[in-house]
Amino acid sequence: MKLIINLLFFMSLGSFLMAQEDLPEKKPSTSVPKAFLDLTFISPNARGDNYINNGASLKDGFEIELGIFVYKKIFMGGSLGFAGMDVVRPELIGNATRATFNMSQLLAGYRLNITDEISLIADAGYGWIAFRNRFGALASRDVYARDSGTFVKFNTTIDYRVAREFAFTAGVSYQYNFMNIKTAAAQQSLFNNSQFVTLQVGVRFYMM
Repeated sequence: MKLIINLLFFMSLGSFLMAQEDLPEKKPSTSVPKAFLDLTFISPNARGDNYINNGASLKDGFEIELGIFVYKKIFMGGSLGFAGMDVVRPELIGNATRATFNMSQLLAGYRLNITDEISLIADAGYGWIAFRNRFGALASRDVYARDSGTFVKFNTTIDYRVAREFAFTAGVSYQYNFMNIKTAAAQQSLFNNSQFVTLQVGVRFYMM
């Protein structure tokens, strides 16, 4: 993952330098995008008293988001995200050793122009989360089990446009998961919900 992040950094740096050479002295401030596409590395961090925060270690992942402006600065869209986790306390979570999970959501948000180059985007969404848990091999084959749930998510990103259709982004989001996991009644409260605070950095492509 560090190698991928380094490659993205140097590619983005190269794009930035080339864009600076081609930019006119005054950037077009009146251009209004029709849509945007985000490609983002995410670093989720579990919070609260729950099975993920108490018994697992979340791993970095990737997210793609599409937003379409439906009225002036208001947009609607969706996103897909992928990440993973390692189990550090199997006595709490079970015999799974690791898991991958994907997240999909529908969202709506607002874009605020701060300067000609800087914009702030805030959105909120409702989505679905699914875990694919990997257990130890049985009869020479890996054994998997699935858990799922829904979530609400609040996201804020800031972007810096280095060209009319290209920007760097950084942001943070808060996600509350409502899980559907059956376990012993004494531990059910640990598995009902979980919370993520996610740091993110990436690139944004505007469609004019």
